Amino acid sequence: MHRNKARMRHRGVFAVCLGVAGCWGEVGQKETDPAESDPSSEASASVPTTGDSGDPQDPSNADPTESSDPTGETEADPDCVEKRSAARSLLVERCAGCHTGPNASVFDYVDDLDELVAQGKVKGGDPGGSPLYQVIQSDVMPKTTEKLSADEKLVIQGWISECTNPEPTLPPKQCANNKFISTEEMLIAMHDGVTDIKAVDPDDQKFVRYFTLTHLWNAGMCDEEIEVYRHGLAKLLNSLSNQPKIVIPAPVDPEHTIYRIDLRDYGWDAALWELLVDRDPFAVQYLQDTAKSLQSLTGTLVPFQFADWFVTDASQAPLYDQVLYERVFKIKADIFSAVDPLSRFDLEEFLGVPVDANITLEKAEDPGIVARAGVQLSGVSNQNRVIERHAFLDNFSRSYWLSYDFLENVGDSNIFYNPLDFVAAGGEIIWTLPNGLQGYMLVDAVGDRIDEGPIDVVSNKEENGTPIINGVSCMGCHYQGMRSIVDEVAPFAVDQVGLFGAEELERIANLYPPAAEFAEGLTLDSDVFVASVAKTGAPLLVGSDEVTETVYYAFEEAAVNLRRGASELGITADSLLPKIGQLPPGLQMINGGFVNRDSMRSEYAQAICNLKLGITKKCLPG
Repeated sequence: MHRNKARMRHRGVFAVCLGVAGCWGEVGQKETDPAESDPSSEASASVPTTGDSGDPQDPSNADPTESSDPTGETEADPDCVEKRSAARSLLVERCAGCHTGPNASVFDYVDDLDELVAQGKVKGGDPGGSPLYQVIQSDVMPKTTEKLSADEKLVIQGWISECTNPEPTLPPKQCANNKFISTEEMLIAMHDGVTDIKAVDPDDQKFVRYFTLTHLWNAGMCDEEIEVYRHGLAKLLNSLSNQPKIVIPAPVDPEHTIYRIDLRDYGWDAALWELLVDRDPFAVQYLQDTAKSLQSLTGTLVPFQFADWFVTDASQAPLYDQVLYERVFKIKADIFSAVDPLSRFDLEEFLGVPVDANITLEKAEDPGIVARAGVQLSGVSNQNRVIERHAFLDNFSRSYWLSYDFLENVGDSNIFYNPLDFVAAGGEIIWTLPNGLQGYMLVDAVGDRIDEGPIDVVSNKEENGTPIINGVSCMGCHYQGMRSIVDEVAPFAVDQVGLFGAEELERIANLYPPAAEFAEGLTLDSDVFVASVAKTGAPLLVGSDEVTETVYYAFEEAAVNLRRGASELGITADSLLPKIGQLPPGLQMINGGFVNRDSMRSEYAQAICNLKLGITKKCLPG
């Protein structure tokens, strides 16, 4: 399941999804201040450069050679003078109506470039990480139908990247004084949490499980940093749920690093938990008396797992697909069956969305249950792309979106000449969960579920053509729900005199509605999604990344040093240091250096056995 990717991260949104400019569907928060896409918590802020005292507020630490001008421009830099002027003129022309003066709908200083930087609307040197540029680049803003052209976007991009000071990129500060929480203390907190009769009825104890972030606290992370992981856990748990209600896991320790869940709150059962345990290379059965009592009460030998591992691995296919479709919604007993694997048709039957029948009816009668939009080029593929919305007839707040993707733009793969009967090479699906969040699926040419999009059909162009992975890639792109797309097919059909007959033109018009009508569905679905994310407590973005992918990257790209490694093993660095020789060879570099996540994945279970800290799959009998 785990993929050792070569630095898939980028500074902007993880644009791997169903539409143009990398994504599709209009953002849900239409009235939102762009800065609200950039959480203001310290966890997402860059750390100021410090001097010898380490206090960023101490004037004595300032570098006398460094300009205090937030724009990075000097009088000797005429190029930036010109770029600033062009950027300001463009912002005034296109944005000042809503963002200047007393009648401004949100912030009122779009004409003040320095203030845009000072207030965090622009991130120095980083267009992709700047909330202002994010909403412009993705066509969320301006709210008028006339969006900025590619050349106009380059004006804003050039000013930010070349004429504003890059923000410091020092690693987050360490909270060195965190009191170490031992495994026994963790077990006591969990035991108290499951026997708390005010919170857990004795009959419900068998449904209680835990996710922990204590290893991050012990490794020296500050509470503000850990908050990102808490949000990622809450969002993913509810993104793998078949229940109509958003439920946030409950902390049971003073530091809020141990979270109790009731399996039933997400439609989970004991078998699903054991699937996670089986897939978890960091799962440990502990042998303390407290651990045995906790195991007896909950009915599992492994009542807790790392939250950051869960968010990382359960957010990406194939585990994401297995949890959501096989174990939570139980659409198929074996979604990986070589004979009868899970397909989009299984999902459509389960959801009660008769795609083919809907399309036939829409062509003939235009009842408004299907809406298509097609484009010649998208940010995911060099080929044509069509996206299609189907309404849930029994629930107006839920929808089913399907994209059609192609290997080439000729013959029956050309949507402009075959708008009604094209043949696709694959597709991507987004559908509304009962709680308003989204489920995702990638499919091949015959509609069967796949882990990754075929690289010759779709790819993540913003990451040099890296594969689109179901789950995390879609979450990263659709952090605000659906994204905008304007149909090019119907206007083309009308303009090509004689290409289509009157009856065909009518069917095309029925299936490809006007832009305003199509946008209504996008906006509705985005509003539902954004409201549901808010209920999880998670921000839409952490810096420039969606919260789930932020945890994913942080876990996979961690340089595990002695303190972090010891914390994940459940002991202090001082305790581990004299036992370095007992570690598997792949982890011994942790002494004075670091190891990567792949090494921890492959050697962790053996390390637990060697150090006699518990039982894992690698421990020999006896």
